[in-house]
Amino acid sequence: MAFIDELKKGAKNIADKASDTVETTKIQLKISEENKKIEGFKKELGDIVVAKFLAGELTNEEAKPICEQIKACMDTIAEYESKVAEIKG
Repeated sequence: MAFIDELKKGAKNIADKASDTVETTKIQLKISEENKKIEGFKKELGDIVVAKFLAGELTNEEAKPICEQIKACMDTIAEYESKVAEIKG
């Protein structure tokens, strides 16, 4: 009987751990979903800041260097797009 009791305990432990793993995975998925929302909000906020910078309306000195880097990248992209248009004729 002791052997069967030990098997039952082992099976219960395995079932508990599997249940814990499933629950942990669900929670981690929820955390990931919330982080994706945060990234979306950050992007939206960034788009607003960059638009203000490009319009000459940005007053936040901390954001200006980053906006200047974004503007430089935008200029580079425009150059690349121009080259592609030239190649396509």
